[in-house]
Amino acid sequence: GIDNSMIIDDSYNSDINSLAIALDTLRSIALSGEAVAVISDIRQSGMPQEQLYGRVAEAVRRAGVDKLIGVGESISQYATLFPRGSSFYHTTDELIENFSKERWAHSVILLKGSRDSRFERVTRLLERRTHTTTLEVDLAAMKKNLNYFRSHLPQHHPLVAMVKAGSYGTGDVEVARMLQHEGVKYLAVAFADEGVLLRAKGVTMPIVVLNADQDSFDVMIAHDLEPEIYSFHSLDAFRRAVHHAHREAYPIHIKLDTGMHRLGFMDDDIDLLGRAIHLDTTLTVASIFSHLSSADMPAEDDFTRKQIAAFDYMSQQLTEWLDYKPLRHIANSAAIVRFTEAQYDMCRLGLGLYGYGFEHNEELIPVATLSTRIVQIKHLRKGESVGYGRSARLERDTVTATIPVGYADGLDRHLGNGRWQVSVAGKRAPIIGRVCMDSAMIDITNIEGVSVGDKVTIFSAERGLTLEDMAETLGTISYEIMTSISARVKRIYTER
Repeated sequence: GIDNSMIIDDSYNSDINSLAIALDTLRSIALSGEAVAVISDIRQSGMPQEQLYGRVAEAVRRAGVDKLIGVGESISQYATLFPRGSSFYHTTDELIENFSKERWAHSVILLKGSRDSRFERVTRLLERRTHTTTLEVDLAAMKKNLNYFRSHLPQHHPLVAMVKAGSYGTGDVEVARMLQHEGVKYLAVAFADEGVLLRAKGVTMPIVVLNADQDSFDVMIAHDLEPEIYSFHSLDAFRRAVHHAHREAYPIHIKLDTGMHRLGFMDDDIDLLGRAIHLDTTLTVASIFSHLSSADMPAEDDFTRKQIAAFDYMSQQLTEWLDYKPLRHIANSAAIVRFTEAQYDMCRLGLGLYGYGFEHNEELIPVATLSTRIVQIKHLRKGESVGYGRSARLERDTVTATIPVGYADGLDRHLGNGRWQVSVAGKRAPIIGRVCMDSAMIDITNIEGVSVGDKVTIFSAERGLTLEDMAETLGTISYEIMTSISARVKRIYTER
Protein backbone atom coordinates (compact mmCIF):
# COMPACT_ATOMS: atom_id res chain seq x y z
CA GLY A 1 0.00 0.00 0.00
CA ILE A 2 0.82 3.70 -0.04
CA ASP A 3 3.33 5.18 2.43
CA ASN A 4 4.82 1.79 3.33
CA SER A 5 1.47 0.38 4.42
CA MET A 6 0.11 -3.11 3.78
CA ILE A 7 -3.50 -3.92 2.87
CA ILE A 8 -5.51 -6.98 3.90
CA ASP A 9 -8.47 -7.01 1.53
CA ASP A 10 -11.43 -8.95 2.95
CA SER A 11 -14.05 -6.58 1.65
CA TYR A 12 -16.82 -8.90 0.46
CA ASN A 13 -17.62 -10.88 3.58
CA SER A 14 -18.91 -9.17 6.69
CA ASP A 15 -20.30 -11.11 9.64
CA ILE A 16 -19.38 -11.24 13.30
CA ASN A 17 -17.65 -14.64 13.13
CA SER A 18 -15.43 -13.90 10.14
CA LEU A 19 -14.64 -10.48 11.63
CA ALA A 20 -12.95 -12.10 14.64
CA ILE A 21 -10.79 -14.24 12.34
CA ALA A 22 -9.89 -11.23 10.19
CA LEU A 23 -8.90 -9.17 13.23
CA ASP A 24 -6.67 -11.99 14.49
CA THR A 25 -5.01 -12.07 11.06
CA LEU A 26 -4.52 -8.30 11.20
CA ARG A 27 -2.79 -8.53 14.56
CA SER A 28 -0.55 -11.45 13.53
CA ILE A 29 0.61 -9.62 10.39
CA ALA A 30 1.02 -6.22 12.02
CA LEU A 31 3.08 -7.73 14.86
CA SER A 32 4.33 -4.71 16.85
CA GLY A 33 3.38 -2.23 14.11
CA GLU A 34 0.21 -0.15 13.86
CA ALA A 35 -2.98 -2.05 13.03
CA VAL A 36 -5.85 -0.18 11.33
CA ALA A 37 -9.27 -1.77 10.80
CA VAL A 38 -11.83 -0.34 8.38
CA ILE A 39 -15.15 -2.04 9.17
CA SER A 40 -18.53 -1.57 7.52
CA ASP A 41 -22.05 -2.17 8.81
CA ILE A 42 -22.80 -5.85 9.36
CA ARG A 43 -26.01 -6.95 7.65
CA GLN A 44 -28.48 -9.63 8.75
CA SER A 45 -26.75 -10.63 11.95
CA GLY A 46 -29.95 -11.78 13.64
CA MET A 47 -29.17 -9.93 16.87
CA PRO A 48 -30.04 -6.49 18.27
CA GLN A 49 -27.88 -3.69 16.87
CA GLU A 50 -26.49 -2.58 20.23
CA GLN A 51 -25.50 -6.13 21.12
CA LEU A 52 -23.96 -6.67 17.67
CA TYR A 53 -21.76 -3.59 17.71
CA GLY A 54 -20.90 -4.17 21.35
CA ARG A 55 -19.43 -7.51 20.22
CA VAL A 56 -17.63 -5.80 17.32
CA ALA A 57 -16.13 -3.23 19.71
CA GLU A 58 -14.99 -5.98 22.06
CA ALA A 59 -13.37 -7.91 19.19
CA VAL A 60 -11.54 -4.74 18.13
CA ARG A 61 -10.20 -4.23 21.67
CA ARG A 62 -9.23 -7.88 22.08
CA ALA A 63 -7.23 -7.82 18.81
CA GLY A 64 -5.31 -4.75 19.94
CA VAL A 65 -6.38 -2.64 16.97
CA ASP A 66 -4.70 0.76 17.13
CA LYS A 67 -7.15 2.63 14.92
CA LEU A 68 -10.74 1.78 13.97
CA ILE A 69 -12.56 3.40 11.06
CA GLY A 70 -16.26 2.57 11.00
CA VAL A 71 -18.27 2.99 7.79
CA GLY A 72 -22.07 2.89 7.73
CA GLU A 73 -25.15 4.33 9.40
CA SER A 74 -25.46 1.56 11.98
CA ILE A 75 -21.87 1.31 13.19
CA SER A 76 -21.71 5.12 13.35
CA GLN A 77 -24.80 5.15 15.57
CA TYR A 78 -22.92 3.11 18.19
CA ALA A 79 -19.64 5.03 17.99
CA THR A 80 -19.51 5.47 21.77
CA LEU A 81 -19.00 1.72 22.20
CA PHE A 82 -15.63 1.85 20.43
CA PRO A 83 -12.21 2.92 21.70
CA ARG A 84 -11.35 6.61 21.87
CA GLY A 85 -9.69 7.83 18.69
CA SER A 86 -11.95 5.80 16.39
CA SER A 87 -13.45 7.63 13.42
CA PHE A 88 -16.78 7.06 11.69
CA TYR A 89 -18.31 7.81 8.30
CA HIS A 90 -21.89 7.24 7.22
CA THR A 91 -20.92 6.09 3.72
CA THR A 92 -17.88 4.89 1.78
CA ASP A 93 -18.14 8.06 -0.31
CA GLU A 94 -17.74 10.12 2.86
CA LEU A 95 -14.65 8.14 3.85
CA ILE A 96 -13.15 8.68 0.38
CA GLU A 97 -13.82 12.42 0.61
CA ASN A 98 -11.91 12.49 3.92
CA PHE A 99 -9.27 9.96 2.85
CA SER A 100 -6.31 12.30 3.39
CA LYS A 101 -7.38 13.05 6.97
CA GLU A 102 -6.82 9.48 8.11
CA ARG A 103 -3.41 8.06 8.95
CA TRP A 104 -2.32 5.17 6.76
CA ALA A 105 1.49 5.37 6.76
CA HIS A 106 3.55 2.42 8.05
CA SER A 107 0.43 0.52 9.11
CA VAL A 108 -1.28 -2.74 8.27
CA ILE A 109 -4.83 -1.99 7.13
CA LEU A 110 -7.72 -4.46 7.24
CA LEU A 111 -10.65 -3.68 4.94
CA LYS A 112 -13.60 -5.69 6.23
CA GLY A 113 -16.86 -4.79 4.54
CA SER A 114 -20.09 -6.08 3.12
CA ARG A 115 -20.37 -6.24 -0.67
CA ASP A 116 -22.67 -3.22 -0.88
CA SER A 117 -20.07 -1.08 0.93
CA ARG A 118 -17.88 -1.22 -2.21
CA PHE A 119 -14.63 -1.05 -0.28
CA GLU A 120 -12.75 -1.93 -3.48
CA ARG A 121 -12.74 1.83 -4.15
CA VAL A 122 -10.85 2.34 -0.90
CA THR A 123 -8.46 -0.44 -1.86
CA ARG A 124 -7.61 1.33 -5.11
CA LEU A 125 -6.76 4.50 -3.17
CA LEU A 126 -4.53 2.57 -0.79
CA GLU A 127 -2.64 0.51 -3.36
CA ARG A 128 0.86 1.78 -4.00
CA ARG A 129 1.30 0.21 -7.43
CA THR A 130 -1.25 0.17 -10.19
CA HIS A 131 0.84 -1.93 -12.59
CA THR A 132 -1.53 -4.41 -14.25
CA THR A 133 1.00 -7.21 -13.88
CA THR A 134 0.95 -8.94 -10.49
CA LEU A 135 2.78 -11.73 -8.69
CA GLU A 136 0.32 -13.65 -6.54
CA VAL A 137 1.95 -15.49 -3.64
CA ASP A 138 -0.03 -18.28 -1.97
CA LEU A 139 1.01 -18.28 1.68
CA ALA A 140 -1.18 -21.30 2.43
CA ALA A 141 0.75 -23.29 -0.18
CA MET A 142 4.00 -22.10 1.38
CA LYS A 143 2.87 -23.43 4.76
CA LYS A 144 2.07 -26.80 3.15
CA ASN A 145 5.56 -26.91 1.65
CA LEU A 146 7.04 -26.07 5.05
CA ASN A 147 5.09 -28.91 6.64
CA TYR A 148 6.13 -31.31 3.86
CA PHE A 149 9.77 -30.84 4.81
CA ARG A 150 8.95 -30.96 8.50
CA SER A 151 7.40 -34.38 7.88
CA HIS A 152 10.88 -35.63 6.87
CA LEU A 153 12.44 -34.38 10.10
CA PRO A 154 12.18 -35.29 13.79
CA GLN A 155 9.36 -33.48 15.56
CA HIS A 156 10.17 -29.84 16.42
CA HIS A 157 13.46 -30.03 14.49
CA PRO A 158 14.73 -26.43 14.10
CA LEU A 159 14.72 -24.85 10.65
CA VAL A 160 16.46 -21.90 9.03
CA ALA A 161 14.28 -20.37 6.29
CA MET A 162 16.01 -18.59 3.44
CA VAL A 163 14.37 -15.22 2.80
CA LYS A 164 17.27 -13.57 0.99
CA ALA A 165 16.64 -11.66 -2.26
CA GLY A 166 13.14 -10.77 -1.13
CA SER A 167 12.29 -14.39 -0.30
CA TYR A 168 13.44 -15.45 -3.76
CA GLY A 169 11.38 -12.73 -5.34
CA THR A 170 8.09 -13.46 -3.55
CA GLY A 171 8.42 -10.59 -1.06
CA ASP A 172 10.38 -10.18 2.12
CA VAL A 173 8.31 -8.92 5.02
CA GLU A 174 5.08 -10.79 4.35
CA VAL A 175 6.83 -14.15 3.99
CA ALA A 176 9.01 -13.49 7.06
CA ARG A 177 5.97 -12.66 9.18
CA MET A 178 4.31 -15.91 8.17
CA LEU A 179 7.45 -17.95 8.95
CA GLN A 180 7.78 -16.28 12.34
CA HIS A 181 4.17 -17.19 13.08
CA GLU A 182 4.85 -20.79 11.97
CA GLY A 183 7.65 -21.22 14.49
CA VAL A 184 10.70 -21.30 12.21
CA LYS A 185 13.81 -20.84 14.37
CA TYR A 186 15.93 -18.58 12.13
CA LEU A 187 15.58 -16.46 9.03
CA ALA A 188 18.56 -16.07 6.71
CA VAL A 189 19.23 -13.05 4.51
CA ALA A 190 22.15 -12.26 2.22
CA PHE A 191 22.97 -8.72 3.32
CA ALA A 192 22.49 -6.59 6.41
CA ASP A 193 20.10 -4.19 4.65
CA GLU A 194 17.63 -7.04 4.15
CA GLY A 195 17.69 -7.81 7.86
CA VAL A 196 17.31 -4.16 8.83
CA LEU A 197 14.17 -3.96 6.67
CA LEU A 198 12.66 -6.98 8.43
CA ARG A 199 13.42 -5.48 11.83
CA ALA A 200 11.79 -2.18 10.79
CA LYS A 201 8.65 -4.11 9.85
CA GLY A 202 8.40 -5.78 13.26
CA VAL A 203 10.10 -9.15 12.67
CA THR A 204 11.68 -10.07 16.00
CA MET A 205 12.96 -13.62 15.44
CA PRO A 206 16.70 -14.36 15.03
CA ILE A 207 18.08 -13.36 11.61
CA VAL A 208 21.37 -14.62 10.16
CA VAL A 209 23.23 -12.45 7.62
CA LEU A 210 25.06 -14.76 5.23
CA ASN A 211 27.19 -12.19 3.42
CA ALA A 212 28.20 -10.19 6.45
CA ASP A 213 30.89 -7.65 5.63
CA GLN A 214 32.92 -5.44 7.92
CA ASP A 215 31.25 -2.20 6.81
CA SER A 216 27.86 -3.44 8.01
CA PHE A 217 28.89 -4.86 11.42
CA ASP A 218 27.85 -1.81 13.46
CA VAL A 219 24.44 -1.71 11.75
CA MET A 220 23.99 -5.43 12.34
CA ILE A 221 24.69 -5.13 16.04
CA ALA A 222 22.31 -2.18 16.35
CA HIS A 223 19.52 -4.35 14.90
CA ASP A 224 20.47 -7.65 16.60
CA LEU A 225 21.40 -9.38 13.36
CA GLU A 226 23.70 -12.39 13.60
CA PRO A 227 26.62 -12.72 11.16
CA GLU A 228 28.00 -15.64 9.25
CA ILE A 229 31.71 -15.64 10.13
CA TYR A 230 33.82 -17.26 7.41
CA SER A 231 37.36 -15.94 7.90
CA PHE A 232 39.78 -14.84 10.61
CA HIS A 233 39.55 -11.31 9.26
CA SER A 234 35.76 -11.24 9.69
CA LEU A 235 36.05 -12.88 13.11
CA ASP A 236 38.48 -10.27 14.42
CA ALA A 237 36.58 -7.35 12.89
CA PHE A 238 33.26 -8.48 14.33
CA ARG A 239 34.75 -9.07 17.75
CA ARG A 240 36.07 -5.49 17.76
CA ALA A 241 32.64 -4.17 16.69
CA VAL A 242 30.90 -6.08 19.51
CA HIS A 243 33.45 -4.85 22.05
CA HIS A 244 32.98 -1.27 20.84
CA ALA A 245 29.20 -1.66 21.26
CA HIS A 246 29.73 -2.88 24.87
CA ARG A 247 27.95 -6.17 24.15
CA GLU A 248 28.81 -9.64 25.40
CA ALA A 249 28.12 -13.19 24.24
CA TYR A 250 26.95 -11.92 20.84
CA PRO A 251 25.78 -14.87 18.68
CA ILE A 252 27.74 -15.73 15.54
CA HIS A 253 27.50 -18.54 12.98
CA ILE A 254 30.74 -20.20 11.90
CA LYS A 255 30.91 -21.23 8.23
CA LEU A 256 33.09 -24.22 7.30
CA ASP A 257 34.27 -24.93 3.76
CA THR A 258 33.79 -28.65 3.12
CA GLY A 259 34.15 -28.56 -0.66
CA MET A 260 31.97 -25.77 -2.04
CA HIS A 261 35.03 -23.47 -1.96
CA ARG A 262 33.05 -20.25 -1.85
CA LEU A 263 33.31 -19.01 1.73
CA GLY A 264 34.35 -20.64 4.99
CA PHE A 265 37.17 -21.92 7.19
CA MET A 266 39.20 -24.83 5.79
CA ASP A 267 40.21 -28.01 7.61
CA ASP A 268 43.68 -26.60 8.31
CA ASP A 269 42.11 -23.59 10.09
CA ILE A 270 40.21 -25.53 12.77
CA ASP A 271 42.86 -25.61 15.53
CA LEU A 272 43.69 -21.92 15.14
CA LEU A 273 39.98 -21.08 14.99
CA GLY A 274 39.35 -23.12 18.13
CA ARG A 275 42.03 -21.19 20.00
CA ALA A 276 40.56 -17.89 18.73
CA ILE A 277 37.08 -18.60 20.12
CA HIS A 278 38.09 -20.60 23.20
CA LEU A 279 36.73 -18.91 26.33
CA ASP A 280 35.76 -15.82 24.32
CA THR A 281 33.14 -13.92 26.34
CA THR A 282 32.57 -11.33 23.62
CA LEU A 283 31.12 -13.85 21.15
CA THR A 284 29.15 -17.06 21.41
CA VAL A 285 28.93 -19.61 18.60
CA ALA A 286 25.22 -20.12 17.96
CA SER A 287 25.83 -22.55 15.12
CA ILE A 288 28.46 -24.21 12.98
CA PHE A 289 27.45 -24.94 9.40
CA SER A 290 28.53 -25.68 5.87
CA HIS A 291 27.00 -25.70 2.40
CA LEU A 292 26.43 -28.73 0.17
CA SER A 293 27.25 -27.96 -3.45
CA SER A 294 25.50 -30.91 -5.13
CA ALA A 295 22.87 -32.42 -2.83
CA ASP A 296 20.34 -32.16 -5.67
CA MET A 297 22.53 -34.12 -8.11
CA PRO A 298 22.41 -37.93 -7.61
CA ALA A 299 25.45 -38.34 -9.87
CA GLU A 300 27.47 -36.42 -7.25
CA ASP A 301 26.24 -38.32 -4.18
CA ASP A 302 29.72 -39.66 -3.36
CA PHE A 303 31.03 -36.09 -3.23
CA THR A 304 28.06 -35.01 -1.08
CA ARG A 305 28.77 -37.80 1.39
CA LYS A 306 32.40 -36.69 1.54
CA GLN A 307 31.21 -33.17 2.34
CA ILE A 308 28.97 -34.48 5.12
CA ALA A 309 31.83 -36.56 6.57
CA ALA A 310 34.18 -33.58 6.42
CA PHE A 311 31.61 -31.40 8.15
CA ASP A 312 31.03 -33.98 10.85
CA TYR A 313 34.75 -34.20 11.62
CA MET A 314 35.52 -30.46 11.39
CA SER A 315 32.50 -29.36 13.43
CA GLN A 316 33.23 -31.91 16.17
CA GLN A 317 36.84 -30.77 16.35
CA LEU A 318 35.74 -27.16 16.67
CA THR A 319 33.10 -27.96 19.29
CA GLU A 320 35.73 -29.59 21.50
CA TRP A 321 37.27 -26.15 21.96
CA LEU A 322 34.01 -24.87 23.50
CA ASP A 323 32.35 -25.61 26.83
CA TYR A 324 28.93 -25.68 25.13
CA LYS A 325 27.48 -27.29 22.02
CA PRO A 326 26.43 -25.01 19.16
CA LEU A 327 23.80 -26.14 16.69
CA ARG A 328 25.24 -27.90 13.64
CA HIS A 329 23.62 -27.74 10.19
CA ILE A 330 24.52 -28.62 6.61
CA ALA A 331 21.32 -29.94 5.02
CA ASN A 332 19.51 -27.81 2.43
CA SER A 333 16.09 -28.56 0.91
CA ALA A 334 17.34 -31.45 -1.21
CA ALA A 335 19.45 -32.96 1.58
CA ILE A 336 16.51 -32.92 4.03
CA VAL A 337 14.84 -35.49 1.80
CA ARG A 338 17.85 -37.33 0.35
CA PHE A 339 20.41 -37.46 3.18
CA THR A 340 18.89 -38.10 6.60
CA GLU A 341 22.38 -38.38 8.10
CA ALA A 342 22.88 -34.69 7.29
CA GLN A 343 19.97 -33.42 9.40
CA TYR A 344 22.10 -32.84 12.53
CA ASP A 345 20.63 -30.23 14.92
CA MET A 346 19.00 -27.95 12.35
CA CYS A 347 18.27 -27.76 8.60
CA ARG A 348 18.04 -24.95 6.05
CA LEU A 349 15.04 -24.60 3.80
CA GLY A 350 15.38 -22.60 0.59
CA LEU A 351 13.82 -23.23 -2.82
CA GLY A 352 11.72 -26.10 -1.47
CA LEU A 353 9.76 -23.65 0.65
CA TYR A 354 8.65 -21.91 -2.53
CA GLY A 355 7.44 -25.12 -4.18
CA TYR A 356 10.35 -26.55 -6.14
CA GLY A 357 12.46 -29.61 -5.34
CA PHE A 358 15.66 -31.16 -6.66
CA GLU A 359 13.34 -32.96 -9.09
CA HIS A 360 9.67 -32.53 -9.89
CA ASN A 361 7.69 -33.33 -6.76
CA GLU A 362 3.89 -33.47 -6.80
CA GLU A 363 3.78 -32.91 -3.04
CA LEU A 364 5.34 -29.47 -3.35
CA ILE A 365 3.11 -26.59 -4.46
CA PRO A 366 4.63 -23.69 -6.43
CA VAL A 367 3.58 -20.63 -4.46
CA ALA A 368 3.90 -17.90 -7.11
CA THR A 369 1.68 -17.00 -10.07
CA LEU A 370 2.69 -14.22 -12.45
CA SER A 371 -0.26 -12.77 -14.35
CA THR A 372 -1.32 -9.70 -16.29
CA ARG A 373 -4.22 -8.53 -18.48
CA ILE A 374 -4.72 -7.86 -22.17
CA VAL A 375 -4.55 -4.15 -23.01
CA GLN A 376 -5.12 -4.29 -26.79
CA ILE A 377 -6.19 -6.76 -29.49
CA LYS A 378 -5.20 -6.45 -33.16
CA HIS A 379 -6.39 -8.29 -36.29
CA LEU A 380 -3.40 -8.52 -38.62
CA ARG A 381 -3.12 -9.77 -42.20
CA LYS A 382 -0.86 -12.45 -43.60
CA GLY A 383 2.51 -10.95 -44.53
CA GLU A 384 2.60 -8.32 -41.79
CA SER A 385 5.23 -8.38 -39.05
CA VAL A 386 5.16 -8.05 -35.27
CA GLY A 387 7.64 -6.46 -32.87
CA TYR A 388 11.21 -5.23 -32.96
CA GLY A 389 13.30 -6.33 -35.90
CA ARG A 390 10.18 -7.68 -37.62
CA SER A 391 11.23 -10.99 -36.08
CA ALA A 392 7.69 -12.40 -36.40
CA ARG A 393 6.46 -12.42 -40.01
CA LEU A 394 2.92 -13.66 -40.27
CA GLU A 395 2.18 -16.63 -42.51
CA ARG A 396 -1.59 -16.33 -41.97
CA ASP A 397 -4.16 -13.80 -40.83
CA THR A 398 -3.48 -13.48 -37.11
CA VAL A 399 -5.15 -12.07 -34.00
CA THR A 400 -2.63 -10.70 -31.50
CA ALA A 401 -3.03 -9.36 -28.00
CA THR A 402 -0.62 -7.02 -26.25
CA ILE A 403 0.14 -7.63 -22.57
CA PRO A 404 1.90 -5.08 -20.31
CA VAL A 405 4.75 -7.29 -19.13
CA GLY A 406 8.29 -7.28 -20.51
CA TYR A 407 11.88 -8.01 -19.66
CA ALA A 408 11.96 -5.08 -17.20
CA ASP A 409 9.33 -7.03 -15.22
CA GLY A 410 11.27 -10.30 -15.39
CA LEU A 411 9.86 -11.84 -18.59
CA ASP A 412 13.08 -13.04 -20.20
CA ARG A 413 13.72 -11.84 -23.77
CA HIS A 414 14.63 -15.39 -24.80
CA LEU A 415 10.98 -16.45 -24.31
CA GLY A 416 9.89 -14.56 -27.43
CA ASN A 417 9.19 -15.88 -30.92
CA GLY A 418 7.13 -18.83 -29.72
CA ARG A 419 9.54 -20.23 -27.12
CA TRP A 420 6.98 -19.72 -24.33
CA GLN A 421 3.21 -19.97 -24.27
CA VAL A 422 1.05 -18.11 -21.76
CA SER A 423 -2.44 -19.11 -20.66
CA VAL A 424 -5.55 -17.22 -21.81
CA ALA A 425 -9.04 -18.51 -21.00
CA GLY A 426 -7.52 -21.88 -20.12
CA LYS A 427 -5.75 -22.22 -23.50
CA ARG A 428 -2.15 -21.63 -24.54
CA ALA A 429 -1.08 -18.60 -26.56
CA PRO A 430 2.53 -18.32 -27.78
CA ILE A 431 4.51 -15.12 -27.41
CA ILE A 432 4.90 -13.70 -30.91
CA GLY A 433 7.85 -11.52 -31.85
CA ARG A 434 10.45 -10.29 -29.41
CA VAL A 435 9.70 -9.53 -25.77
CA CYS A 436 9.89 -5.75 -25.29
CA MET A 437 11.05 -3.91 -22.18
CA ASP A 438 7.52 -3.28 -20.88
CA SER A 439 5.25 -5.42 -23.05
CA ALA A 440 4.90 -8.51 -25.18
CA MET A 441 2.53 -9.71 -27.89
CA ILE A 442 0.77 -13.08 -27.92
CA ASP A 443 -1.04 -15.02 -30.65
CA ILE A 444 -4.71 -15.59 -29.69
CA THR A 445 -5.97 -16.53 -33.17
CA ASN A 446 -7.27 -19.92 -32.04
CA ILE A 447 -8.85 -18.73 -28.78
CA GLU A 448 -12.42 -17.54 -29.04
CA GLY A 449 -14.15 -14.89 -26.95
CA VAL A 450 -11.03 -13.07 -25.77
CA SER A 451 -11.49 -9.41 -24.79
CA VAL A 452 -9.40 -6.50 -23.58
CA GLY A 453 -9.00 -6.85 -19.81
CA ASP A 454 -8.95 -10.66 -19.81
CA LYS A 455 -6.43 -12.30 -17.50
CA VAL A 456 -3.22 -13.79 -18.91
CA THR A 457 -1.10 -16.15 -16.80
CA ILE A 458 2.64 -16.11 -17.47
CA PHE A 459 3.60 -18.87 -15.02
CA SER A 460 1.78 -20.73 -12.25
CA ALA A 461 1.52 -24.11 -10.58
CA GLU A 462 -0.25 -25.53 -13.65
CA ARG A 463 1.67 -28.31 -15.38
CA GLY A 464 3.44 -27.00 -18.47
CA LEU A 465 3.29 -23.47 -17.10
CA THR A 466 5.55 -23.79 -14.06
CA LEU A 467 8.88 -22.17 -13.36
CA GLU A 468 10.44 -25.60 -13.81
CA ASP A 469 9.09 -25.65 -17.37
CA MET A 470 10.23 -22.09 -18.02
CA ALA A 471 13.69 -22.81 -16.58
CA GLU A 472 14.05 -25.80 -18.87
CA THR A 473 13.10 -23.62 -21.86
CA LEU A 474 15.69 -21.01 -20.87
CA GLY A 475 18.40 -23.45 -19.85
CA THR A 476 18.58 -21.99 -16.35
CA ILE A 477 17.20 -22.65 -12.85
CA SER A 478 14.00 -21.63 -11.10
CA TYR A 479 15.96 -19.43 -8.65
CA GLU A 480 17.10 -17.09 -11.42
CA ILE A 481 13.61 -16.57 -12.79
CA MET A 482 12.00 -16.02 -9.38
CA THR A 483 14.56 -13.48 -8.27
CA SER A 484 14.29 -11.62 -11.60
CA ILE A 485 10.69 -10.51 -11.06
CA SER A 486 10.90 -6.73 -10.86
CA ALA A 487 10.03 -4.75 -7.74
CA ARG A 488 7.56 -2.77 -9.85
CA VAL A 489 5.39 -5.89 -10.13
CA LYS A 490 2.81 -5.73 -7.36
CA ARG A 491 2.87 -8.66 -4.92
CA ILE A 492 -0.51 -9.98 -3.74
CA TYR A 493 -0.61 -12.47 -0.86
CA THR A 494 -3.43 -14.97 -0.48
CA GLU A 495 -4.49 -17.21 2.39
CA ARG A 496 -6.95 -19.96 1.52
